[in-house]
Amino acid sequence: MAMHISYESYFVGRPWVTSLLGFAFAAAAAFCALIIGRALPRRFRLGFALISLIVVLGSGISELLGLVFYDVDSSLADAMAVALSPLVVLPFVGELAYPFILFVAVMWTMRVDTCPAVSKQETMPSDNVGSQRTDPANGKIAFIIYCVALTVGVATTAFLTFIFFSPVSDLSDEGWDKEFIWLTAAGIIGAIGLIGVYRHLSTTAIPAAVSTTIEVTSLFAMVFAHQLSSLSVAQAVYSDSVGIGGMALWTFVVFMFPFAATVLLIVTLAVTAFSRRRWSRSRSGHL
Repeated sequence: MAMHISYESYFVGRPWVTSLLGFAFAAAAAFCALIIGRALPRRFRLGFALISLIVVLGSGISELLGLVFYDVDSSLADAMAVALSPLVVLPFVGELAYPFILFVAVMWTMRVDTCPAVSKQETMPSDNVGSQRTDPANGKIAFIIYCVALTVGVATTAFLTFIFFSPVSDLSDEGWDKEFIWLTAAGIIGAIGLIGVYRHLSTTAIPAAVSTTIEVTSLFAMVFAHQLSSLSVAQAVYSDSVGIGGMALWTFVVFMFPFAATVLLIVTLAVTAFSRRRWSRSRSGHL
């Protein structure tokens, strides 16, 4: 989607291999979305599946249609560009709006209690929010790895952003294509770290007072990580990608991802420390 919408004009010439790969990736993404949606309640499952197929798979189909009608005579291409304008909007919806729907579904799957009920001593107090399951034995190691991944993603983004906006940086330098790819990787690594950190929070007793803050911050941090990676791809393909809002949108995301992720990481570490102290006091009082 990002490579496609980076252009100002939707109907641009691209090799067939590129368009076929775009459709293949869209089909794979739609399939993965359907797998994720299986964990949703029945009343939401069908709606999520339809939205995913329309937005994600529809974007891949529009990729092929745009290529086909680009090769025909100009009058027919112009007519089809108007007729297919609803399809043209799908990649933009998929880039800007669909991530919110996707990550709400992802967060839901991590909140669902699929493990056997824990013992009464391990049951969390009613004034705390969190899954009634326990973290696996290697949960601490996984949590550390996810925190490191998130930190690397945030640090890389902050470092490259500082260089990008420094007075000595040439914004038109073609060498920045490589840096955009590094930012893409930083967004992907950051998203993986965010999902892992949130998975840890789903097994931790979370004070109700901060639960809403964690949920909202987690959602926006994941969306910003997704958009950082995809919009950086768009910038690498076409500098100042006017098709997706130009430099302004990318700048907003590149600053908001480190901010939201850092806030979530700090809150997570504080909640984890608070939960451990409370658990230790509970165990001491029981003994």
